Amino acid sequence: MRNLFQASGESSEVSGIGGTGIAYGKITGFGSVFVNGREFNTDTSNFLVDGAIADLDALRLGMVITLKAETSNGVFTGKAFDVIYDDELEGPVAVGSIQTIGATRKSFIVFGKTIVIDETSTQFEGSSFAGLLEDDLVEISGFHVTDNLIRATYVRKTGVLDLGTSEVELRGLVKNLGAGGQGFQIDGVSISLDGNTEIDFVLEEDLLVEVRGIINSATAVYAERIEIEDEVFGSNVNGVSLQGVISGFTGNLSSFLVNGQQVNASQASLFPANAVNLLVDGLNVEVEGDIVNNVLIAEELEIREGEAKLRSYVFDKSGDQFRLRFPPPLGMVTIKVNTQTLFKDEAGASPNPAFSLADLASDDFVRVEGIEINDIVTASIVKRRDAGNIEIEGEVDAYSAGSSIVIFGLVYGLSGSTTYSPSSPDIDIGDIVEIEDDIPFLGDGIADQVEED
Repeated sequence: MRNLFQASGESSEVSGIGGTGIAYGKITGFGSVFVNGREFNTDTSNFLVDGAIADLDALRLGMVITLKAETSNGVFTGKAFDVIYDDELEGPVAVGSIQTIGATRKSFIVFGKTIVIDETSTQFEGSSFAGLLEDDLVEISGFHVTDNLIRATYVRKTGVLDLGTSEVELRGLVKNLGAGGQGFQIDGVSISLDGNTEIDFVLEEDLLVEVRGIINSATAVYAERIEIEDEVFGSNVNGVSLQGVISGFTGNLSSFLVNGQQVNASQASLFPANAVNLLVDGLNVEVEGDIVNNVLIAEELEIREGEAKLRSYVFDKSGDQFRLRFPPPLGMVTIKVNTQTLFKDEAGASPNPAFSLADLASDDFVRVEGIEINDIVTASIVKRRDAGNIEIEGEVDAYSAGSSIVIFGLVYGLSGSTTYSPSSPDIDIGDIVEIEDDIPFLGDGIADQVEED
């Protein structure tokens, strides 16, 4: 079995105050480990990373992990018993599959699954957003949008494809099982096995498995080990914090999916308060509550991502917020941070691995992503970067063709030199638009590029 520490969510033998709950989400900080806005103490935790006993040092920002944690009356106390990380897949970037999606997103294919990466929200190790190449071997962690579409929160380059040698990992449903169980397919990839393959169960059609082995071609893998995939949650669990991507949403809060888990949020408190009007398939959210008869009855639902993206210089900071400055006479945008904000330093030759709000200084150049409410952005991610162009992306507050456009209360001028994508824009209030100012430092307040999302 893949998860040695009972990650299925059924009752645990580990004794705690009241019980054991499950938190599932991406890592946003360390001290112990921060997941879904909470710090979990891991001083006495068991760690399992990609099937091997490990420790806290093996984890990275952006990895999606499962924690079995102590609860009291269904509320997390902040103590983690077990910490489990298992990547979604590891394999080569398919030749010809890298596609650009706007200015800050790309997609590519690994073993038939489409992987979407974002310049800000995806964390990279051994490579970068711009440096990813065909035939790179990559490890992917993230959230499923659909069975074959993953929004990556963490990408690690592990090498370059070498057929017959490179080790890979994939998971999925057994399809087209051959006679005697001597071969099958996962997402169109042929899996072969023999007497040397480690397997301790009988293969069946539509069984969810994980395969680790050697890649022989773009669509053929020899299995060195095959394991049954465990469910993250059980049918009845007191105390669940689940982060993931919405699917199956039809406007009804009483029935939709988050990362494949059925959710009823009809009685949940919402953040922001108008969240019900913002929920759509593909949106990243966190839900908390109890699982009863396979349904997560949510007490809280929070949107974990927003359309707000900004890139500029820090002006000042105070308490739990800082301000970004934009070209005169545009002004400032206030950025609020909290325990759910992921901080990462990518500036200079020696970035600070422990970078936090305390390290942020005036004139630092940062990239921010978050949720905008009344022109204030609550940041989900803050990255310190080397200086670059000014950029903002968010909802249009006002628009006058050829004259001005307003986002976050900033009135950007438009001129004859402004370029548009599409070339004949149809911009309305509430549309998501990206503005870029190519002049270094603070720019001139005239939009050089305007792109509709």
